[in-house]
Amino acid sequence: MACDPAALAEGLASPEETRPGNLALTPRRKGKTAETTSAETTPGVVQVLGDPLAPGDELGVSGGGRGLQVLVRAQQGSHLVEARFDNLNLGHGREAVVTVEEGRAAPIVLLDGRRPVERRILRVPPPPETVGSQ
Repeated sequence: MACDPAALAEGLASPEETRPGNLALTPRRKGKTAETTSAETTPGVVQVLGDPLAPGDELGVSGGGRGLQVLVRAQQGSHLVEARFDNLNLGHGREAVVTVEEGRAAPIVLLDGRRPVERRILRVPPPPETVGSQ
């Protein structure tokens, strides 16, 4: 999920219908060639629904303005990480990339090489393909 707080506030405060901007998320799953980009339909907000990212996956974040926030979920075995990044400044045509790397227990989530400002690790049932392999 990505949010441009300024665009969201402006869209919610306006009595007129506000057109969505160009904020977009593109998940790139390890071993899969098809990419589907989710584009902003509500001003300032875009989200991708699906399984959490896994080690080797990436998420492209493009569009938006200044002060963008991104929330990512990634899972490795029975450890689910929620990572929040803030104060991204993406101009037109620029893309930031979230990468997920395998950690000792929980996945490591970075955005353009930087660590999240907030991270939460939860214990959850492992994904079906890893049940019994731990």
